[in-house]
Amino acid sequence: MANKQTGYDFWRNVLHNPKYVAAPMVDMSELSFRMLCRHHGSQLCYSPMLHSLQFSQDFLYRKDNFSTCFEDRPLIVQFCANDPEVFINAAHMLSSECEAIDLNLGCPQAIAKKGYYGSFLQDDWDIIRSMVQKASYELPIPVTCKMRILPGHYKKSVEYAKMLEHSGCSVLTVHGRTREQKGHATGLASWEVIKEIKANTDIPVIANGNILTFDDVQNCLKYTGADAVMSAEALLHNPALFSGENLPVWKIVEEYLQLADKYNTPIKCVRCHLFKILYLCIYQDDELRKILTEGSTLKDFYSIIEILKKFPDKVNHATESVSFEQEPDLGNFFESANPDFQESAGRNVLELKTSCIANDNEHKFCDQTVKRNSALSDANENFISEMNARNENNSEATAPVLDDTFKYLPIWICHSRPRIAINEKSRGCFSKYFDSTSEKQR
Repeated sequence: MANKQTGYDFWRNVLHNPKYVAAPMVDMSELSFRMLCRHHGSQLCYSPMLHSLQFSQDFLYRKDNFSTCFEDRPLIVQFCANDPEVFINAAHMLSSECEAIDLNLGCPQAIAKKGYYGSFLQDDWDIIRSMVQKASYELPIPVTCKMRILPGHYKKSVEYAKMLEHSGCSVLTVHGRTREQKGHATGLASWEVIKEIKANTDIPVIANGNILTFDDVQNCLKYTGADAVMSAEALLHNPALFSGENLPVWKIVEEYLQLADKYNTPIKCVRCHLFKILYLCIYQDDELRKILTEGSTLKDFYSIIEILKKFPDKVNHATESVSFEQEPDLGNFFESANPDFQESAGRNVLELKTSCIANDNEHKFCDQTVKRNSALSDANENFISEMNARNENNSEATAPVLDDTFKYLPIWICHSRPRIAINEKSRGCFSKYFDSTSEKQR
């Protein structure tokens, strides 16, 4: 493959220097959602993670789990694998449908442990090296990798990244969390380790972790020096994240439903996306919640658009935030509605009693992250100022009264505001929206 472009040649000439990347997510980064993200600023998209053995052997699995179109480019297709031959066979089947093949080295879930793939390969560098080398040599397109950082000193993660580079990896995505940082122990990702990996490798690096707003994206690029930023969970809540906009939920829902109709997206997948986009709305309206739970057609889901358009008037008397006692835990919904979901995107959460950085020498960085992410974006500040002004000038205004402590956006605006944790069993949030002093004063 002497003419194949790799590394920065591939990054510049084929991918066109993307900065904003939509992550691979099991059952969630399907074609219709990728196209929605592309319409709102995502410059590179990944397919959902595909199981290489199933993909190479099962026609129905291929039919159900992968589709694309002419406009769905640039695209990187991700596989999980633990056998070089199986990996290459599956990759060859899609090499003409995408720009690169990605090897998943980051999935931390129990299903990955059982199948011996994802982050559970990070202890066996020989297998990883053999897969990346074979793919680099035999595939007509580049091979890329998505890894998690290793526990302990950052130099171990740097060595791991350099091994991947020397094996033939053309682009490296680094999720700045360890394999153990998942679920309720997710914590903050380490931008510091990503920064060290970027400084010690000569291939494009995509940073992943701690992204909730467009400000976070810019801060991450600046701090880590990464070539691009990847988002997963934040995009599920706000598909327009990379545009820097916070659009009304009904606009995003309507556009997604149109795309889901166009690309024949399974109802199960559509329902999951609507729950994610409307995660702050579902406990404010019984009819909305019932439709999302019981609806079985796109027509059913289209009916929620008019309900959502009434939200500004309906909630004008209250803050946009659900009370702590009523805060919904959508994790249970996804586990019951979709057992394969596995939260592969990684929840952007921070437990109050969870150490925010995995490595012992990074507590200073954690403090810097809290301070760096303390201000809302200018666009959001302007929006909040407008809402407060309207409330002062018009007691009948339709704008909601915003929380003075946290200044949340309204629930009918797409944004990735995490839930506030008040005990160790609660979901947490990122430092940008959480201040322990303010929380204690509430």
